[in-house]
Amino acid sequence: MTKRRQSTHDKILLPLKAQYLIPIGQLFKDPPIDLFRPIMLNAEDYILKSKRQKLNLPKLLSPRLPEELLTRFSIPQLRVENIYVEHKNLEKTPETEKKRLSHDDIARKLKHRAENLFESQKYMLASACFLESYLLFTAEMYTKGLESQVAQSKPKNNRVSETDWIELVKYGVKITKRLNSIDEEKESSARSIRHIIGLCYFVNAFILKLLLEAKEKRLKLLLDVKETESSRLLKRMKIAVEKLLRVQDSFHNSMRKGEKYLPTADLIHKYPRLAQNSKSLSEVESEKLIIPTEEQGFGETNYTLPIAGHTLSLPCVINLGFYFVREWCKQENIDYRWSF
Repeated sequence: MTKRRQSTHDKILLPLKAQYLIPIGQLFKDPPIDLFRPIMLNAEDYILKSKRQKLNLPKLLSPRLPEELLTRFSIPQLRVENIYVEHKNLEKTPETEKKRLSHDDIARKLKHRAENLFESQKYMLASACFLESYLLFTAEMYTKGLESQVAQSKPKNNRVSETDWIELVKYGVKITKRLNSIDEEKESSARSIRHIIGLCYFVNAFILKLLLEAKEKRLKLLLDVKETESSRLLKRMKIAVEKLLRVQDSFHNSMRKGEKYLPTADLIHKYPRLAQNSKSLSEVESEKLIIPTEEQGFGETNYTLPIAGHTLSLPCVINLGFYFVREWCKQENIDYRWSF
């Protein structure tokens, strides 16, 4: 005797987390309640806790199930009115706001604050804000640059280009020009601000060093091409060499100005903690960016003194810069904390 093939109409599909196929015939035999415990639903299970405005609601039981069947087996049919959202209203504090903002966002706020302070002739506090904004912009761009190298599939419009770095250098030049415009005869603070200007020049120099290294690699690739006699290739090589020399001159110029405004002797003598917490050359990691997170005392450092083009890198100068801002403010009796 052949067994009758079971029709798909004899089964009901319950779209829960796990799918259960139950023959209709079995449903009307008054089975034990225990059989249905795995699929029992309670409205309380669908109280959603979310901090977002957009919510993904859970899948409901199919409305096609007959009401009598649901009542008989104590399976509640969940409806929209049974679902409510429990929203936790977090109080906005400076600490929670900092966590939400990126370094780029904080830098923009700092830049705006620095410009307002400068217009109000509060030059000391404006200088600290300008330098920290410059450091944060640079740190954010350096991090994005590393990410774009790792993720080759990243969209081109999200990658850090040479133009982005040049725009950042222009911002550094704008800061130095603005702070240099302070009249030393009228403002006693101008002498102290020279150290801030010096560090801005150093940051500029190491951004240019990063661009210089990229141009050297590009030129090397052109030199490695076998068809060096091609007129088109020779023209490209000439342009690459000219650009490289321009960046090289700008790098050395920024380093000289940095040493002029912030000499090593002043750096070590006036800010002894910076010297005490510097690392030896063998300990410094040139490509590791460390942004300090501790409010009190020194955290992890990744720089060495004196500042030199052949011993330091951009991440090291950024790390030094954050500690320098804090030490400079302490020396000048300015109540200032890191904005991040």
